Amino acid sequence: MKKIFVLFVAFSFLVVSGVGPALAADLSGASASSTDPATGVTTTSVGQADGSRVVTKTDRDGNVISQERMPAAGAPRPGAGGPRAPIPTDVRTDPDSGITTTVYDDGAGGEIRVYTDRNGNEIGRGRVSKRELDRQQRARDRAEAKKAKKKAEKEARAAKRAKKKAEREARRRKAKEEKEARKAAKRAARMKKKMGKKCP
Repeated sequence: MKKIFVLFVAFSFLVVSGVGPALAADLSGASASSTDPATGVTTTSVGQADGSRVVTKTDRDGNVISQERMPAAGAPRPGAGGPRAPIPTDVRTDPDSGITTTVYDDGAGGEIRVYTDRNGNEIGRGRVSKRELDRQQRARDRAEAKKAKKKAEKEARAAKRAKKKAEREARRRKAKEEKEARKAAKRAARMKKKMGKKCP
């Protein structure tokens, strides 16, 4: 752990002290990390090809707390009139693999996706064009439309069954009422006939 911390401090010094982009570029892909034993927060610094570095902070479980790209030595720093570090548009971690995907806007409608492991080390990156994102969105829209159609058809079948059941119940009630009415008519006729015999 002491060696890792020393490497982290040395790398930070080289980048911040202005040794030069060439040396920073030579350190592309180099990484260093240190863990605070009190909080369990791990800070990882990964050198990039352009001389910048990505500093990622993760908790005890490897979940990303924050991630920031620090500019290369000699480059304008945030707050000093230079461009600010890009802000992720989305950060998500796969609970099974521990791989974190950080998404940035590429400025052309597409995305740049950076993948880091549980320790915050960059393990890959890729760009998804706007055309591909649009295609994926259309595929999701079609899937959602198909799902909604199936749901509507299922609800329509259920409503049709409920309607038929209500019609059967109505017919049974009507038949029962008609039967009761006929019985009442017969009773009234018998009563009338009986009363007629008693009163000549």
